Amino acid sequence: MKGPIDSWGWYQDAGDWDGYYTHMVIPSMLMVAWQITPDNYGDGELNIPEGKNGIPDILDEASWLIRYYYRTRHEIIAKGYGTGGVGGRVCG
Repeated sequence: MKGPIDSWGWYQDAGDWDGYYTHMVIPSMLMVAWQITPDNYGDGELNIPEGKNGIPDILDEASWLIRYYYRTRHEIIAKGYGTGGVGGRVCG
């Protein structure tokens, strides 16, 4: 069962279209920053679509790539393209 893979939601750096597993460090860094100084980060401060959802914006941003890997891995497996790779396994 093959077909297109819904692959929105990853990070692009430098204005290009590549995506690397090493980008996974970004959510980790954002979550560590929040853990160290949670009072510095509020909800609705970054003007993002998830603003005003009761979750600090820095954690909304941290979850963006994690959700991409999770969603894409499960779609790759369901469509018979493979296992989702090492990066996908980290995220579930």
